[in-house]
Amino acid sequence: MQREDLSPLDEAEAYRRLIDEFARTQASLAEALGKSRSHIANTVRLLSLPAPVRSRLDEGELSAGHARALLGAADPVALAKEIVRRGLNVRATERLVKRRAEAPPPVKRRPRDADTVALERELGATLGLRVTLEAKKRGGALTLHYTSLDQLDRVLRMLRAG
Repeated sequence: MQREDLSPLDEAEAYRRLIDEFARTQASLAEALGKSRSHIANTVRLLSLPAPVRSRLDEGELSAGHARALLGAADPVALAKEIVRRGLNVRATERLVKRRAEAPPPVKRRPRDADTVALERELGATLGLRVTLEAKKRGGALTLHYTSLDQLDRVLRMLRAG
């Protein structure tokens, strides 16, 4: 702890060793070192980051502030790569992590088979609308996408006429 050039991970490992080897609490360690308990806790938490993120932190591509922002992220490795690529500062990183946490996860769709796509095109051409077909466990769903009430009225007339 006496070196000036400790990396954030070196500092975190030193705190972890002091806590483990001397049965210290974070609060007692913080008092002994003249640091805040939250500083000790947040620094030790850096050790829980995935290895690729810790590597970027060690190499200086990310700061300790960047790394702390990534602690709660769902995919810290991908976010770290994006942060480095875009050259984001810590505040922008915090906003990015928050946005990603609030965003719904992307829906993973199964590849669509050629027959379904062909049927959608044929129905769409006949009705003059965008059509989607979705297979369900029992049967399926047919969705007609219209952009105006005139389009909807035209489709209703077609269905009534047979």
